[in-house]
Amino acid sequence: MKLHPDLAFKCLDSSPCGYILLDANQRICFWNRWLEQFSGLSSLDLCGNLLTDIFPSLRNSRLQDTVVLALENGLPSIITPKLNRHPLPLYSKDATGKNIIFPQVLRIQCIKHSEDVRFCLIQVEDVSAAFHREHHLRQQTADLHQQKQALGESEERFRSLFSAAPVGLFITSKDDLTIHLCNEHTCHLLQIEDSTKPGSLYEFLPRHADRQLIREYTVKAEKPTTFTVQIESQLHPWGLLSLSPCNMDGESALIGGLLDISRRVEAEQVATEAYRELEKLSVTDFLTGAYNRRYFVDAVETEMKRQIRRNENIVILMIDIDHFKQINDTYGHVFGDQALKHLVKICSQQLRKVDTFARLGGEEFAVLLLDNNERGALIVAEKLRSAIAKSPLPYNDKMVTLNISIGVNCQPAHKQQSITTLLDQADQALYKAKTTGRNRIVSFVECN
Repeated sequence: MKLHPDLAFKCLDSSPCGYILLDANQRICFWNRWLEQFSGLSSLDLCGNLLTDIFPSLRNSRLQDTVVLALENGLPSIITPKLNRHPLPLYSKDATGKNIIFPQVLRIQCIKHSEDVRFCLIQVEDVSAAFHREHHLRQQTADLHQQKQALGESEERFRSLFSAAPVGLFITSKDDLTIHLCNEHTCHLLQIEDSTKPGSLYEFLPRHADRQLIREYTVKAEKPTTFTVQIESQLHPWGLLSLSPCNMDGESALIGGLLDISRRVEAEQVATEAYRELEKLSVTDFLTGAYNRRYFVDAVETEMKRQIRRNENIVILMIDIDHFKQINDTYGHVFGDQALKHLVKICSQQLRKVDTFARLGGEEFAVLLLDNNERGALIVAEKLRSAIAKSPLPYNDKMVTLNISIGVNCQPAHKQQSITTLLDQADQALYKAKTTGRNRIVSFVECN
């Protein structure tokens, strides 16, 4: 498949970064739309002028020296923000809507049209934020099929410009996405060894969901679309893929752009995991791993709303380790901490996953039982008390038996009592269990 000159320049003109093409005299031959957008200068006004006449501040600058070296010696160069933060006066709006010059990376390389004719290609990239690059690629790819510009250079020159683009660019058939033409950056991203036989784009997309979305798009393919896809590549596992319909030699085809967003996706995944861990820590007791008081109160509030709709009961168990201060005084606080962890482990084994078990503070714990009643709550409470009593903890050469007292509070949800009242009622039942012998279960009904 031949690369039409219009299409090659169309790809560069629609790239999500800036392109400047200078002749041997450093006169501007090409100034793409990206630069027009951020400089406010039209390519029609710039072409044919010296770059230093348009931007006097570039005279005797590092950029001008680098361009001269590229034209004379053919050596590629990179100017980073570390060396020159704002090589060109390009502006974007910050969060307040104010125009600011953004940091840039400039890649300068020599393009040989023939032995005697050389051009300097300058690629300008906005490195202020990854989402800017994503936005530009989507916007530029969306305009690929609309761009028309009459250019008279040879096909070889256009192919050189197409190949030099630092973004993956390719053309595929619409039906099976067979890649007919791709640049070196596409081969690098997809790890294609033979650019003459790249195969189908589907071969490089391991996720079935990605392939299915693209198949659905190709059925109509009426407008440009962007996908975040997983790539069959260890070096570049994530890409931003843009597809736009076009017509090649009378046949339906797709113009594609591929940008490596692996670092951004990895950073988002790390941030998500960190957020989940922080969220877990915010509702978890650091010592025992049980939920904390904050989470328990929120769970009771949620359950109250649900049970009011269903006209059922709110059931709360209040648990306290008997003689816990004496345990700490006798065996030490390290053993006391082990006793708290041991209680959480045993109780969690006896409770259902739908029940909520939390440490309210010190040696006091609470359980929210879902879909239960007074009789069922007493049965569960006895299971917990008995399981703890039958599971002594080792201390040196002996076993230490733990006992717990439990207060049970079962109230109809339609009473719409406050959480403070429900907890206070359960605490009253617990207090009676402690004052009438410990190692026992008392219901709030017995307190009246």
